[in-house]
Amino acid sequence: MAENNVFTWPDYLLFASAIIISLSIGIYQMLKRRKENDLTASELLVADRKMNILPVSLSMTASLVSGILILGVPHEVVKYGGVYYLTGLSYLLNYAFCAHCVVPVFYRLRLCSGYQYLELRFHKYVRRIASLTFVLQTIFYMSVVIYAPAITISQTTGMPTSVAIALTGIVCTLYTAIGGLRAVIWTDVFQIIVMITSLIVTVVIGIQNAGGTSEVSRIISEGDRWPYFDFDPDPRLIYSFWSCVLGSTFSGMASFSFQQMIIQRFVSLPTKKAAIASVYIAMPVSLLILTLLCVTGLIIYANYADCDPIRIIHSYNKILPHFITQALGKYSGLPGLFVSCIFCGALSTISSGINSLAAVTYYDFVDPLYLKMRKEPIGSKTSGKITIAIALIFGSLAVLFSYVIHHLNPNILHTTLIILNTIAGPITGMFVLGLFVPWANTKGTLVGFSAAVIMTLWLGIGNAVTNSKLKEHHLPNNSTNVTECTPIPPVDRNLYKNRTGWDGFYSISYLWFAFIAVAIVLILGNVVSLITGKRH
Repeated sequence: MAENNVFTWPDYLLFASAIIISLSIGIYQMLKRRKENDLTASELLVADRKMNILPVSLSMTASLVSGILILGVPHEVVKYGGVYYLTGLSYLLNYAFCAHCVVPVFYRLRLCSGYQYLELRFHKYVRRIASLTFVLQTIFYMSVVIYAPAITISQTTGMPTSVAIALTGIVCTLYTAIGGLRAVIWTDVFQIIVMITSLIVTVVIGIQNAGGTSEVSRIISEGDRWPYFDFDPDPRLIYSFWSCVLGSTFSGMASFSFQQMIIQRFVSLPTKKAAIASVYIAMPVSLLILTLLCVTGLIIYANYADCDPIRIIHSYNKILPHFITQALGKYSGLPGLFVSCIFCGALSTISSGINSLAAVTYYDFVDPLYLKMRKEPIGSKTSGKITIAIALIFGSLAVLFSYVIHHLNPNILHTTLIILNTIAGPITGMFVLGLFVPWANTKGTLVGFSAAVIMTLWLGIGNAVTNSKLKEHHLPNNSTNVTECTPIPPVDRNLYKNRTGWDGFYSISYLWFAFIAVAIVLILGNVVSLITGKRH
């Protein structure tokens, strides 16, 4: 149940409006396509390649800015300081890489599923393995994304978390299934506007609540929370210059450059030039949101520096919703606006995930199997119905798994990035190998991919188990008085350096997982390919 129901009728009105507008866009797109007799798989999954640049660019950003990031980044900044902001440097590298190395290849081939490239470059089995891996990873990823806003909705409205999970999943699944990619993109545009507006309002009121800009700056300086450059190459440091820039660049390849939901967006544009432009337009929007999230974290720290709320909220996953109830609760309508922000962040990512799952499942499994069995392609109207059914199934599965996540109560940002990097990292390695190593063959790719999956899963599971055994270093003293105020402890930058043996190995920062995976695929892929001969 909620910690405190701070919602008034304006809050409920704003929250309900976000739900109704999102559903309305999906219904409108479905009715429009049905009227034009254009409810086909191509329309539902790539919008018949007729989208415009600006909405696609905003949708790219919205797809990645989930409720997890909105809740997780301020949480990380409160605990570890503004060093997380250095990940913004990786955006510059990764978006340029996507625009000039990924877009030209994938757009020229006019692929609906990015994994079709792996069949063209290697073999159909490589494509199927990568596609199946993506499907499993995305279902688990979406389950965490659904869980994130449920925390906030529960804390601010009094709605049980289980009901909030169902509400988020059902709304998103419906408008995605019936409206297709057009509905997803235009809903993303509305949702990104809500997210940016809410974050700006939170920053402004948070500064006022803490005593003004100069007071906030003083508290942050005394608490050593400003962004800093730590050039120590030790991979056990959770956030250093190298992990935030180099490690995050490879994580970004996994979550952006070679991500199916991003590929679908840039291939929905009419020209390659427009596709490249859309990536560059998405970059400053993404940096703006990262900036707002990091500033929000610093402001939350400034408000709670002398009185850590951990004994009330029990988990730092809930520190942002707690701040909203405390700082914005006295302003009627603002809690509703921010809950709408979290809700929209979740919807944008989940809808993109469901649509990309439908695309991969249809083009990589259903369509080839149907052609093999019937000796003819699927009819256009039938393809649309199949796509809608696939979307409904995956949306339902994501909701079910979200209930499991709810009972585990993990660190949502770390959990999400571990899921992405341990699974998407090896897939990214296959794409990089295919694009940049001409002599790479099927055997080398599969050996490298298998080894990378084993290593990153081993590292990811070990990381989760090891950290669960250790008490969080930021917890206050052992007093049992929940009303007693204790300061938020200073950042311990050498915390993980004190771990040795297997604990030290499992303490490698999650930001390095994708880098490790890509390195393994490249090294083993090269060696095995050279030993076994030229590529197939």
